[in-house]
Amino acid sequence: MSDVMKSTITPETYLVRSPLYRLHKAAGAHFDECSSAAQVTSYGDRSAVSTALIDLSVNHRFGVRGPNALAALAAAGLSVPDKPNQCVNSSNGETVLRLSNTECWVLGAMESGACSADSSAFADCYPVYCQDSHACLLLSGEHLPDIMAKLCGVDLSEHAFPKGAIAQTSVARINAIISHLPDREGTHFVILCDSAAAEYLWGCLLDAMGEFGGQAAGLDYLF
Repeated sequence: MSDVMKSTITPETYLVRSPLYRLHKAAGAHFDECSSAAQVTSYGDRSAVSTALIDLSVNHRFGVRGPNALAALAAAGLSVPDKPNQCVNSSNGETVLRLSNTECWVLGAMESGACSADSSAFADCYPVYCQDSHACLLLSGEHLPDIMAKLCGVDLSEHAFPKGAIAQTSVARINAIISHLPDREGTHFVILCDSAAAEYLWGCLLDAMGEFGGQAAGLDYLF
């Protein structure tokens, strides 16, 4: 897409918006269309940044709960973790988070933001509307355990929190779900938090990253 077309894309154009879109606009972020919403693609040149914080809140996600949830997801062609507090990637690029014996959340493919299904396709399960209730942030790059140690009491170092692990814990005194993404080069933590607390947590994470030269970024940092 040309720079001229990109410049015309604003979050207000779409019904679905990140709870952080005002912060991104004020910081001069550039947007592109993704999942029928305005996704931050860049904050300018971040090629030399070792650690980035990226807002993925407009990416599609859904949850299902109930005794049939795991079987229904598997029948839909989605990979399902063997145990709670684990995550796996599916063949279409989604990440499936198993949060309990009977509840899973599905995060859309990172580049496209899309899911191959949604909760309406699972009639025998209770829907979980995590698209609306939670913001989705990605912490990517170096020093992630050290950054998170400033905000979270759980040990997120590689030996204690390997790829594919999930921690349901408190970050900066708010409830959050942290997933160490599997099957990707480098270290990537997805952090899901209440949408109402997204601005607060965004600021806390940027502050914690400052010591390590971390900055806000867009999808251009990853692709």
